[in-house]
Amino acid sequence: MRKIIMFFLTIFFMALGGVVQATRTAHGSERDDNRVLLVYDSQNTVEQGEKKIDTLQRMLAGMGLKVKTVKESEYQKGELNHSYQGVITMINWKQASLDNPTFVKDRNQYDGVKLHIGEGLDRTEQKQLQVKLKTIYQQQFILSDDSSTEMLPFVERMDVLTGVPKQAQSYGMLKTQNNEGQSYKYGVINQKQGYLPFFNNKGQGLITASKMIAILFNRQEETKPLLTITDVSPYSNLKLLDQLSVFCEKHGIPLAISTSTVAKNTLRKER
Repeated sequence: MRKIIMFFLTIFFMALGGVVQATRTAHGSERDDNRVLLVYDSQNTVEQGEKKIDTLQRMLAGMGLKVKTVKESEYQKGELNHSYQGVITMINWKQASLDNPTFVKDRNQYDGVKLHIGEGLDRTEQKQLQVKLKTIYQQQFILSDDSSTEMLPFVERMDVLTGVPKQAQSYGMLKTQNNEGQSYKYGVINQKQGYLPFFNNKGQGLITASKMIAILFNRQEETKPLLTITDVSPYSNLKLLDQLSVFCEKHGIPLAISTSTVAKNTLRKER
C-alpha cells in the first residue's frame, strides 16, 4: 500500500513540476534584480548624445546593474521580459520619436520598473505615472536640489510634469527665469514608474539624476565609484588588461574599459 501511495505522490509532484515549469516559460525567465534594458532612440552624435548614453551606462554599472543597451529601431519582440528588473527609455534626440510599435507595446505590458528620460512621454506612461505633461518653450531653468543650484543652458522646449500625486517622490526642482518664476519637479518616482525631463553627463543634473535612479532601482545603499580605463589597445595591452580585470574582480572594484579603435592603433616607425 505504501509503495502505491509513493508512486502516486511521485506522479503528482512530477505533474506539479511540469505546471510550474510551464508557468515560468509562459511568463519568461525569473526576474533578475541586477538586469536593466536601456532602449534609446538615437546616439545624436551631432550634439554628443552618445556621451550621455555612455555616462548613463557607467552610472548603472557603478550601481551594480547589468545593462543591455538596444537601439529602439533594432528592438525585437519579446526582448523586454521578466528576466529584467526594469527598462529605461532614453530619448536622446528631441526631433526623434519612437517609431517601433513592438517596443512600445512590450513596454506598456511590462510590469517591472520603468524610467523615461527626455521628451515623448506617451499617454500610457502618463497614466501609469498618474501625471499630466506640459511643454515649456524658450526658457532658461535653474535646477536646485537641497542647497545646491545650477543654471541650465537655454532650451527651445522641455516637457515637465504637472498634477504630480502627493504620494510620488520628487528629486530636484526646476524654476524658470521669467517674471512668473514657475517651478516644476525634476525627477519623479511614483511606485515603479520614473521620469526625468533630461539627462546631463555632468553637473548638478547628473548628481540629482543618479540619486533618483538609485532609489528607483532599489540601489539605496552607497554607490561604489566606477573605475574607468580609457584608450586601451586590445592588441598591445591585452595581457595587462586581463591582469587588471582579475585584480578588480578579486577586490570588488567596478570596472569599465574603453578601447581605442584600430585606426588609432597604428604603430609608427621611428626615423
